[in-house]
Amino acid sequence: TVLVQTLEQKELMTSKIVGFEKGGLYIFKDKIYFASPSIVQDSTGVRYDLVTFYSCNLDGSELKNFYQTIEYGNDAKFSMTMIDQKVYLLVYTGTRIIKIEENGKETEMAKDVTDVVFPTRENILNNEENPTINENFVYYTRDTKSENSIDLGDTLYKKDIVSNIEIELFKENYIEIDLIEIRTGRLFYARNNQYSNSKSYYSNTLESENFVSSESRHTMSTYSSFVSLGEKNESNLGVAFIFNNKIYIRGVNQGINEATELVSASSILAVSQGYIYYVYSSDIYRVDVTATNPKAEEISDDLTPSTSLCDVDLDYCYFFVEDSSALSGYSLYRIELDGLAGENSKAEKIG
Repeated sequence: TVLVQTLEQKELMTSKIVGFEKGGLYIFKDKIYFASPSIVQDSTGVRYDLVTFYSCNLDGSELKNFYQTIEYGNDAKFSMTMIDQKVYLLVYTGTRIIKIEENGKETEMAKDVTDVVFPTRENILNNEENPTINENFVYYTRDTKSENSIDLGDTLYKKDIVSNIEIELFKENYIEIDLIEIRTGRLFYARNNQYSNSKSYYSNTLESENFVSSESRHTMSTYSSFVSLGEKNESNLGVAFIFNNKIYIRGVNQGINEATELVSASSILAVSQGYIYYVYSSDIYRVDVTATNPKAEEISDDLTPSTSLCDVDLDYCYFFVEDSSALSGYSLYRIELDGLAGENSKAEKIG
């Protein structure tokens, strides 16, 4: 039996573009916050490279320009969070970190930044719920320079989102740090050591005054598609990565020689609720890392999906499918997650 559910009674909430490459949508309290591409004219002419942030009520009313970027480089990124029921937009322009509060107040948090990770609040069920302690900060690096401007590697900092107080976390000559994410209260990153330029993956609880003493080393090299698996049932599921076209998982406290092989894969697209969503042989699959006998479940059905991205909520996985009739060449599909194990779910076109 194949169950098919179709979208009915679709209603336009706002005429702004929300789903695009640099986009993102958040819901805090009684408002929706989202990014939309801009067409802005300044002293240099017409700009198409900027992003405008909007807010509106849940019914689409009272659309407001929340923040207009004036610079947004190729490495730019943004995130949103809520602390003590106050909403914060965090923007990295490519060199500067900017904080925008609900009332529109803008504060420059840092400049000359080379890399950054932001905390992100998702699935907030209680507006009074606060993030973990480590997710009250942004984490970033700057170049470490000698007196005669010789590059000595990276210095790692964190800054309190509310108070704007900066703390230097780590500085050691000739060590370079690539920041990955802050998740489950841990900072994930890759770095080398003083004796080698080769980098390894680490996570850090930041529980010790000594940065190195509170870090855990997860690999001996920087394998592809390294991700934190997050938590399920209050248990940290560890990390995953691809080596020799296979997904391996490792607990956050396991030694670097301990790993469990799961399935063959070419890339990891997403992780959610104990599942890894991945690409194998031009199709999208998922696998339950908590299962006794992990089994691949096909997501993309008999379609030809874009294998560069997918998104997941509690009920569906969303992905793009090649469609010659669409202006962009792709159409958006979704598939219900509950029926995957029994092969009872069928992908449906939406939009």
